[in-house]
Amino acid sequence: MEKPVVDEIFELIIRGELEKLDEISRPEDAVYIRSAVSTKNDSGAGLSIDLEDITNRAPWVTPLFLGPKIYFTSASIALQNAITGGKSNVMIDWSFSFDSNVAEKVRAYVNHEKINQTDRDRVITLLKLKKEYSLQTDLMPFLFENLRLSRVDKNNARPLNTIIAFKKLDYIDWDAFEKNPNKPKFPCDENVLIEDANQTYESLVNETEVKKREHKALFTQVILFELAIIWLGEKVTPEEAFKKLIDFCVLQLKKLPKYELKFAWSFLNKPAKVRFFGPLNGISKDLAKSLRGMAWDMSHMRTLETMATATNLGSFFIPVFVSFDDKFSEILKQNQIQVLVVDDRLRKMHSAGVGEVEFQLELNSCMSKEVLDEMTDLKSEARRSYDLPLVDLEHILSHQTLILERLASEKRAARNTKKMA
Repeated sequence: MEKPVVDEIFELIIRGELEKLDEISRPEDAVYIRSAVSTKNDSGAGLSIDLEDITNRAPWVTPLFLGPKIYFTSASIALQNAITGGKSNVMIDWSFSFDSNVAEKVRAYVNHEKINQTDRDRVITLLKLKKEYSLQTDLMPFLFENLRLSRVDKNNARPLNTIIAFKKLDYIDWDAFEKNPNKPKFPCDENVLIEDANQTYESLVNETEVKKREHKALFTQVILFELAIIWLGEKVTPEEAFKKLIDFCVLQLKKLPKYELKFAWSFLNKPAKVRFFGPLNGISKDLAKSLRGMAWDMSHMRTLETMATATNLGSFFIPVFVSFDDKFSEILKQNQIQVLVVDDRLRKMHSAGVGEVEFQLELNSCMSKEVLDEMTDLKSEARRSYDLPLVDLEHILSHQTLILERLASEKRAARNTKKMA
């Protein structure tokens, strides 16, 4: 089986063997490849908005790409360069997405409900930026996380009310906002707005893509629970713990989720230095709940990566994420993308962030013989198209929860005993 061109290109980039890219002679495949590479060089492309100004004023805003500029390549761009002697126009789209925390604070602000001053100031700053830069907003990550709750509990109106609040923002009275940003006004027909929001809600609540995201979040949750069980269990070296987690992912879940494994390795390597994993390192009282929330945070990052592969006639999409959670914003910034390579025909992508080469080396060195036997091109492609059924994930998670709660309880008790000694 011939290795896909997108895989060859990514591997050469990661190894730093850029001179070998010209040796790839499969134009019938390469024509479907697009790439985006972060750069500090002014010759790179930028958005029509000043991201540096936005992130300076709102450090809780994080572009998916490290930037600040980006080199874009595609068949369309190459053709333009050939015709014009090196000049090309790149079509770039972008949007700002929100996690549950931000969405909830915006909803409360719009409805004149009480929120703490820090969050109120952040929402006001966000709205000022929205006006100044005509920011496009995307509520989908929030909805991916919360629609399932209203599907289970019909009385849970949080997703619907948040949709209404964000639709209200389109009608904000900017003059009134400038005079008193603490009391925003929205001159609109609320009945029409509610009807429109209901239609949006009904179209999404049982949508296939939403359920796919829920499945992926559960998959991530299972990985985090296994990481916690390994870390709380018998004392082993970080490398031994990582090997156990890789075995679990490949041999039991039938996946090699490099993104989630990179997060796991960052924790195992330096448990106290990754604030995102604070609940696990500190063995919080409600550890299982914390891990579920962390799984959704990581799923949001996965969603951003998927969004970055979107294209319309060769265009590129640059997602930007907004989170008021300092720990999540921190790990977002630590995992911004430096390189993205996409095959639009195969619907396949690879991304790399800071420290990618070191991580790949660690990943390969920690693979057991059983896992290495699964690393053939044929088996790798089979894993890519396979998803463990939802019922199997739920069964694994149910078993994990019992083990996790027991281990966490034992560790907390031992820690308290040590403190009292």
